[in-house]
Amino acid sequence: MIAKDTARRIGAVSGLIAGWVLMSFLGYGGLMPAAIFGASFCVVGAITAEQWHARKRR
Repeated sequence: MIAKDTARRIGAVSGLIAGWVLMSFLGYGGLMPAAIFGASFCVVGAITAEQWHARKRR
């Protein structure tokens, strides 16, 4: 089983990549949209991974 911090990091990086992919798919470009999409999806990915890890520990 992976550690909680490792799961959070993997989720954050996955969320960051998903945010950038969605941003480019929607046609946005530039620094500000990249920061908004990247930060938002990074946080969502980390939270999701942390919850997934907590469910696996039960």
